[in-house]
Amino acid sequence: PATSCILQDRLGLPKECLAFDVSLGCSGWVYGMNSVASLISNGSVKKALLLCGDLASRTQSYRDKTAYPLFGDAGTCTAMEYQDGVKGIKIHLATDGDGYRAIIIPDGGYRNPTTKESLDFKDYGGG
Repeated sequence: PATSCILQDRLGLPKECLAFDVSLGCSGWVYGMNSVASLISNGSVKKALLLCGDLASRTQSYRDKTAYPLFGDAGTCTAMEYQDGVKGIKIHLATDGDGYRAIIIPDGGYRNPTTKESLDFKDYGGG
């Protein structure tokens, strides 16, 4: 199940609670904030928790100097509440997926499952 569903149960929140995951890595908080702000701004949701977390150390090798220094383990909790008469939050969202090759983990997901060869250390030289 989605992590949000597990957290809803562990936090003892009611079953009427809306819970969903946004899987976008470091931009997840901004997209999550936009989603929460949209739901709150029309009054259909009165209170919200935006929980974000990344465990990059579980999927990266400390020997991979291309991505390891850029990402870390972190978590945030942002609480929001509807208030009559307050203007909504305006967020500009955009996407640039052009540089994905620089940070992609080539094996370990559904598209490219991990194999024994995936774990071999490769030295590509300097640069």
